[in-house]
Amino acid sequence: MIIKFMSEYIPFQMNPGLIWKGIWARRYQNIWLLAELVIVAYCSWSVLDPAIVFFHDKHFVPLGYDADRLCLVDLGTKDSEFPENYYASGQMWGDIVRVADKFRALEEVENVCIAEGRSYFNGEGVADYNVGVYGDTQDFQNVHGLNFTRGTHFFETFGIHPVYGGLSQEDLSKGRFGADAVVVTRSLAVSLFGTEDVVGKIMAVRLGDDTLSARVAGVVENVRPFSFERYSNVFFRVLPDDISGRTSDAKLVLRLKDGVEPSKFVSDYRPRIYTEFGSGPFVARSVNSYSFVIDECERLMGLSSSYHQLLVAAAFFLFNLCVGVISTFWLQTRGRAGEIGIMRAFGATKVRALLMLVSEAVMLATIGFVIGSFAYLQFTVDTGLSVGYNFTRTGHETDWLSVYHTHFLGVAAILYSIIVVVVCIGVLIPACHMVNVSPVDSLRNKD
Repeated sequence: MIIKFMSEYIPFQMNPGLIWKGIWARRYQNIWLLAELVIVAYCSWSVLDPAIVFFHDKHFVPLGYDADRLCLVDLGTKDSEFPENYYASGQMWGDIVRVADKFRALEEVENVCIAEGRSYFNGEGVADYNVGVYGDTQDFQNVHGLNFTRGTHFFETFGIHPVYGGLSQEDLSKGRFGADAVVVTRSLAVSLFGTEDVVGKIMAVRLGDDTLSARVAGVVENVRPFSFERYSNVFFRVLPDDISGRTSDAKLVLRLKDGVEPSKFVSDYRPRIYTEFGSGPFVARSVNSYSFVIDECERLMGLSSSYHQLLVAAAFFLFNLCVGVISTFWLQTRGRAGEIGIMRAFGATKVRALLMLVSEAVMLATIGFVIGSFAYLQFTVDTGLSVGYNFTRTGHETDWLSVYHTHFLGVAAILYSIIVVVVCIGVLIPACHMVNVSPVDSLRNKD
């Protein structure tokens, strides 16, 4: 059965010359279809390319840390006045540590990290730095940097795994590499030095007019400092041990044990967190799941509304594309009832008639898409394709959306598939009805 189908139908239908003859014979009608498809292809690029990029970055690029097992505790004070020398004497730091220990003692909690200065992922303490290879004064890149306090279980709590350097998560968190050293992600290592194994190499960090040197002590898996950024160009630096420089602007990051649902943990402990988790003037004021932290960060930066507007615009465009193109090809196909009747009268099978209509429609859609994409390609030569919300792009990234030709071809494949599917639906719905009508009736009633 399969061999008969292939021998009878495929040679005719897959012959581009015969398909083109069918299109050319109806060139005056097809020219308007082609014009519509060119416009649809060009507009599809304009509307859907940014939506595809943002959707990909938000949902398909791993965060690199275990956000689904994390909660964030907001610390505050219940007294307006503090004891004398409260900050410098270490009392404040001791109170924060005791609050952290109370959470660590809970059976649902696996680990706790003290994040000073809001230095946690999607936090306000994620700073921007200019870094480069020490000795190279030209090629500096904009990257993100996070500070962490020695011995606060930073890497274990977030679940960031080391790759090079011979240091475990515990070693990294204890800062066993000196105050003048940093830990970098895989992508930053490759971006700066061209390789992932960069332990011992010297990185330059520009702070205002000064340029400081920092030895790379370890390399960790890629992590995204913000949920909406695609790139993972990040380094981690241990804070000085001087307790006199501590501030009260600290939060706790809780790592829950495997199987504990963050939403349930939050609902269980939120009502009594203020009364049960405190030390001195410091108390835990609120607790939220890390997914809430991520959503709140995106909302405060205006990205949630931008993302929703982008998706709504894309959905609205797709709806109109489907309705418009399907309607156009539906009406055009219905006008070929007489042609189908003649084919059926001369012995053509139903499948052969359907394949003829679909083949012509797909070729027409392909021509229209190529012309529309080529027109859009001229526009992007100067402006480039959509890059999403990425503030630390170095130009050395190799993922498919960062490389121009793979980005163009990848998105083109998605858009072309959408247009071909819509065109085929517009042809097949009326065509399936027409091939089931007897040839006599088709010739009698051509509409």
